[in-house]
Amino acid sequence: MTPLHLAAGRGHINIIKEIILRCTDCYELVDHKGWNVLHFAMGTLNKDKLLDLVENPLIKKLIHEKDVNGNTPFHVLATITPYFYFTFFYRIINKVKGDIKAVNNNNVSVFNVFTMIGYPELQKQISELSKETGDGSYPLGVTGREYFRIEKSGLELLEKARDSHIVAAALIATVTFAAAFTLPDGFKNEVGKNQGMAILSRNSAFQTFVISDAIAMVFSTFSVFSYFFMALEVLPRRKYFILFATATWFAVIAMAAMVIAFVTGTYAVLSPALGLAIATCLIGLTVFLLLAYVGYIFFKEI
Repeated sequence: MTPLHLAAGRGHINIIKEIILRCTDCYELVDHKGWNVLHFAMGTLNKDKLLDLVENPLIKKLIHEKDVNGNTPFHVLATITPYFYFTFFYRIINKVKGDIKAVNNNNVSVFNVFTMIGYPELQKQISELSKETGDGSYPLGVTGREYFRIEKSGLELLEKARDSHIVAAALIATVTFAAAFTLPDGFKNEVGKNQGMAILSRNSAFQTFVISDAIAMVFSTFSVFSYFFMALEVLPRRKYFILFATATWFAVIAMAAMVIAFVTGTYAVLSPALGLAIATCLIGLTVFLLLAYVGYIFFKEI
């Protein structure tokens, strides 16, 4: 194992660049398992550093180089990247025009590894690289992106996430169902053809409330059904993850619709006190700013 491999294994991109600059020919060196510098870098560098590294024309030549088992650097990336970081994974693939169909000696492609959430044989190999071997070949902590944990399989992580998501989706469905029968400002009590109708039925804000509440109800119910269906484990693993991603996005949409329902329903009731109505709406809508901030932090880190 060379200093270049050690630098890549520890995630020191500046040292990687310096070594390649001073010793251009060393970029192709591999260890006894056939891993080159990019194999190690895929396991340690975050999105920005990895994108920066592959800008180097020499490093870019290594993207399809295989180790002794036929695994390319992208097999490593696919193994340690959870499915819910798909934007990170595909951005790297597209940046360097990587071959997602490249297969190893066992005829397992990069795409198969990523959609199956891990490849046990390679996953075990990567885990061993972060343990002390005793002979100094792979010092402790040589690989492993700190926020991508490979001790648990992606399937276990998704099962844990599913249990939390189904509670949230069920709660949204319950709240929006109840809101549909406790309409803002109540119903008309006068005897006649309009008896039982919502008092604010002709109000635009109220109409928006009803529509957004219905959207939240339908989308959250779909999410609950999807998570319930996933628990049956009757789907192929790849479709299991696709269903999880779809259900998650539907739950997010349901949350957004629920916030809109709250804001518009409140506005419909408080519109006579316009200042209070606007202030309440602004406070309610700040949730989208908070979500945008969290999303920015999340995608920036990966």
